[in-house]
Amino acid sequence: MEPRYNSFENMDRFVDQMRHSMFGGDRGVGRGFGDSVRVERTDEAIVVFADVPGFEPDEIGVRLHDDRLHITADHEAGDGHTARHRSLRETVSLGAAVDPENTSATYRNGVLEVRLLLERDSHEGTKIEIGE
Repeated sequence: MEPRYNSFENMDRFVDQMRHSMFGGDRGVGRGFGDSVRVERTDEAIVVFADVPGFEPDEIGVRLHDDRLHITADHEAGDGHTARHRSLRETVSLGAAVDPENTSATYRNGVLEVRLLLERDSHEGTKIEIGE
């Protein structure tokens, strides 16, 4: 009996082969988001956009740790005979101190948007007084 493949498995294999040929291998644990993560910075905030189609909001995790934003997404589906698991992982280095109390995330039409306000005066650093 020949193994059965569905179109999602074929697509996953194709994306993995493309990622390997373009970037020399996988981008970390699980499958990365690839070019589907965009970071924009303004004077007040850093906004991260991640394309995460096919996931429910409760299947997506967002965590801030050490000026890095960690995004995970896990989806399981099955019809009683077969099961399918899809998983995405991405870590975005923010390059600036953000205020963890003033962050927000929304998920609409397959796009996750995370808005992180910059800490005040973080772009100027901390002044150190010189003693005698």
